[in-house]
Amino acid sequence: MLNRKMRTQTLKAFMKSRFQSSLITMALVSNSLVLLASQPSYGYDRDHLRQLRTTGHCPGCNLERADLHNADLRNADLRGATLYGANLSNANLNNANLERAWMPFVDLSGANLEGANLGGADVGDSDLSGANLEGANLEGSDLRIANLIRANLRGADLRNAYIFRADLRGADLRGANLHGATLISASLIGANLSGAYLRDANLGQANLSDADLSGVDFNGANTGGVTW
Repeated sequence: MLNRKMRTQTLKAFMKSRFQSSLITMALVSNSLVLLASQPSYGYDRDHLRQLRTTGHCPGCNLERADLHNADLRNADLRGATLYGANLSNANLNNANLERAWMPFVDLSGANLEGANLGGADVGDSDLSGANLEGANLEGSDLRIANLIRANLRGADLRNAYIFRADLRGADLRGANLHGATLISASLIGANLSGAYLRDANLGQANLSDADLSGVDFNGANTGGVTW
């Protein structure tokens, strides 16, 4: 009888100990999760960001969500770089090479991209309002749903660019080459397209009200459903 009582007490003590250990483990895990959640999330590679800031060049680098606002990146080599969600507002990217860079949801508002190469780059859903893209190469780039309000695209190369539903209100597109570009449902209200080349472009459902269309070449362009 005594042995049975001792065994019962031992079992109870063992179960209590295991229960307490489980509670401690759960508390530690919970605290760890809270600590991890409180840490800042860096999508970019810190070594890559350091390299860019030190050398001005970082082709193929991971700069996702990096804060580069007001950065001086003139002539920077960023070919094929990942810049998803990065902050490049008011940055100087004059003559920078961003060919085939992946940069959707990037803040490029007020940035200087004069003469920059963005050929084949994905700039969809990005904010380029007020940006200077004069003479920039955007051939084959993806600008879907991009904010290009009052952007300077004078003389820019936008051949075969995908500009679906982009907002180009008040943009300067004088002399821009938009041959074969897709501008379906794009807003070009009040834009200056004087002398622009829109041959074979798809302007279906685009809004061109109050736009300056003097000297525009619309040969072969699809203008079905356009608001003039």
